[in-house]
Amino acid sequence: MSLKEEIRLKAELRAASVLLSALMRQTDAQDVGRILDNAVVRETAHMLERGARTEAIRAFEDAVSEWAARAHVALRHCSKDESRRNTGERGQHRDRH
Repeated sequence: MSLKEEIRLKAELRAASVLLSALMRQTDAQDVGRILDNAVVRETAHMLERGARTEAIRAFEDAVSEWAARAHVALRHCSKDESRRNTGERGQHRDRH
């Protein structure tokens, strides 16, 4: 495995971990973006404090943007499913009366 590939894989793992941790702490779905942004800023600062290489920080930020895009799509999909379920439940409830 090349050094570049190793950096990329470690960055993807770290990005997934940071974003998952942030999502687990989130209290309101509307705050997800802000929470993720704060988590990325904190982790980037920690990487700088530890003297991480520029390539590692850049790889982390690239991986975060990919994971954030995936999370955004998943959250949007979940909210659409939730609204469909709520509409379906109301529709069934009306049919019963």
